Amino acid sequence: MCTIIERNLETIRSPKEVSTKTVICRICFDNDTSSDSLIKPCSCSGTVAYVHNGCLEQWVRTTSNIQCTICQDMFELIPAGLKDWNKITLPRPLSEQLEDYMEFGCTLAWVVYMLRFAYVGLRYGSRSMIENVDMAIGTGMMRSFWWMTFWFNFLYYGAMCFVFFEKWLIDNTIFKFKDRSGSPSSQISIASRSSKRGMKMPINAH
Repeated sequence: MCTIIERNLETIRSPKEVSTKTVICRICFDNDTSSDSLIKPCSCSGTVAYVHNGCLEQWVRTTSNIQCTICQDMFELIPAGLKDWNKITLPRPLSEQLEDYMEFGCTLAWVVYMLRFAYVGLRYGSRSMIENVDMAIGTGMMRSFWWMTFWFNFLYYGAMCFVFFEKWLIDNTIFKFKDRSGSPSSQISIASRSSKRGMKMPINAH
């Protein structure tokens, strides 16, 4: 009877010991750490506790989300510099939607216009430029409307330039995520020892 109980305990113990020793990435389901380390970026535990830094970085870039969808913790990003020059991408729209492509195109057109506007102002002087604008649109209500729309577009597309630059910077920055586990190997060994101690219960055979 005692032998049967011991065998049953071995059967129960084995999966728990394997699960605590075998740590896998919850995104790619691989435990390879030769090229990328496994980290614990949030409060999740068990089989979803660890993830490759590269896998998590790709997931964050794809979803534009820096919050764990399981435990709701915010991932702590640590910038690690820009990518290699041959991997840096050009600025692009905020999403694949048509309105974002139109917004991106309008912003590029505004940047080209403002560069030309600045060039003319620097070469011929701001007074001469204003006089040319007055000659083209007149000095009445149209002049006031033109300057009002000019400054509105200046503020709006100036802000959009900052948004696109921020997105470009995020797309081309290498991020490391803060590891909240300290040393994964030590935690695995502690969990393994705790599991073993918990399974070694005294059994009296009658």
